[in-house]
Amino acid sequence: MGNAVTVSRNPMPEDYKGSVADRTIDHIVSGKFGPDGDKKKAVKVIYEVVMGEGVEAGHEGERFLPLGRDLAARVKQIQDQYAHSMEVFGDVCNNVYKDR
Repeated sequence: MGNAVTVSRNPMPEDYKGSVADRTIDHIVSGKFGPDGDKKKAVKVIYEVVMGEGVEAGHEGERFLPLGRDLAARVKQIQDQYAHSMEVFGDVCNNVYKDR
C-alpha cells in the first residue's frame, strides 16, 4: 500500500516527531500496512443495509454502521467511557438547566 500513499512535502512539525500521528504515517507509508478487513464482505453488508435486503433487511434507517474488529473494540471503549462519565457526572449533567 505504501506506493499508493502520499504525504505532505512539508516536514512534520517538531511537536509531532515521534507522536502517534508520526508513527502511524511512517507505518502506512512503509507499505507494511495490511488491513484486517475483507472489503468484499464489508461492501456486501453496506449494500444489504442500504437496499434493505438479506440479513440486514430492516436496518436501513440506522445512522451508524460499524464494520471491523478494530472498530468494534473502539465503539466498546467509547461506550465504556460515556458510561463512566455519566456515573461520575450524571447528576451534574442533568442539573444544569434553567430554573423556571
